[in-house]
Amino acid sequence: MMILSKSFDALTLTDIQQLITDKIPENNQLEYKGALSASKGIDPWENGKNRIGDKARNELLEELVAFANAQGGILFLGIAETNDGKGIPERINPIRQCEALIKPLELQIRDCIEPKIHTIQIKAIQTNNDGKGVLLFNVQKSRSAPHRLKPTKECYIRRNDRSEKMSMIEIQDYTLLIDKGMDRVEAEFKKQQETFNNNFLNFSQNNRFVFGIKAVIVPVYADIYIDKLYNNSDFFFPRINGVKTKLDNQELQFDYDFRNGRPTPIIRGVRFQEFSSQIRFLAELYCNGTAQVSMFFSAEEQHKEALGINDYFGMVINAILLAHQYKVFSGFTDIEYGLEIEIKKDNGPLRVCGWNDPNKSRHVGDLSPPALFPRYSIQNQQNYNNLMTVIYRDFWNAAGLDRDGSFTMEWSELIRQ
Repeated sequence: MMILSKSFDALTLTDIQQLITDKIPENNQLEYKGALSASKGIDPWENGKNRIGDKARNELLEELVAFANAQGGILFLGIAETNDGKGIPERINPIRQCEALIKPLELQIRDCIEPKIHTIQIKAIQTNNDGKGVLLFNVQKSRSAPHRLKPTKECYIRRNDRSEKMSMIEIQDYTLLIDKGMDRVEAEFKKQQETFNNNFLNFSQNNRFVFGIKAVIVPVYADIYIDKLYNNSDFFFPRINGVKTKLDNQELQFDYDFRNGRPTPIIRGVRFQEFSSQIRFLAELYCNGTAQVSMFFSAEEQHKEALGINDYFGMVINAILLAHQYKVFSGFTDIEYGLEIEIKKDNGPLRVCGWNDPNKSRHVGDLSPPALFPRYSIQNQQNYNNLMTVIYRDFWNAAGLDRDGSFTMEWSELIRQ
């Protein structure tokens, strides 16, 4: 379904109107609410008050909890359905002051759901000049499930086109299932850690004064599987040759591209690698949505090992682009990816050189490997620059420096939808 594969932030009034025109019914990831329900009369918000009633709150939050406990989904508040019980959208029934309603709803979500759900996005699309419109709620499958609604003390889950209470046995079984899901993610990261360590050891056997960096991406709670990656012309491998970005208005350029490497098939995946006398670039992509991008460097003299910032962040950008492409190609456009970054060196500090310094002559700081950074979350495209800003700050903090900066990159130029 187009609306579920489209970026949430990119949804417009046209998309809503198309849902109605196409008569797309409610399903396991789509829910319509025509209005804020009330026990008697009209909900306080629609009556001009600055709050919503308990009935409307509970009905809305029940749907959000159900989505979070299942596969996620989108709720539209302000779309009326037909009266035949088939969940088919009929018309827009705009909500009063839809933009202003977001804040009260965010507070209710924060206070009335436990454990808290951090993956809910809300946006308002105005349909009239008087501030009326439709509210959209985007909920991703939660890693903290099962959640419950405090006022009703119930857990809910989405089944087909409706939300239902979970039984105690279901809650217990689901808790075990979630734990197994996280175990799978951790096992995949551990497996990739072992792969990186082995590649580091192999490179060290033939080179002196070695260090390596890696970025690993793993899908969280999604059964991604791509049948074939080697020689798959439909899977778009990102290219960052000549890509430019701005960091606090300073223009930077990344020139390395793992597709320069020669592709070879591996079991359920593909490997790109390129060698030079002192550098090995390696990218391994797997059919289950996992990928590792790594670089290994050697120096002629001890204590002369130097990491170029462009190399480090170019590798990270490659990893984020790969996660995005996996999501688009598999149809799971709103799933979360985990990102793990590490810098490894056998002993001693690692010199860090400045931006756009191909000769690595400008020494600006020192790292003390091994440095395994906090695991990052790759969500939607609109958050990529914010994510890069956090990664930038963490990198400099690891080097004992306090540097703030804001990334500005046109990701759409690098991404083929």
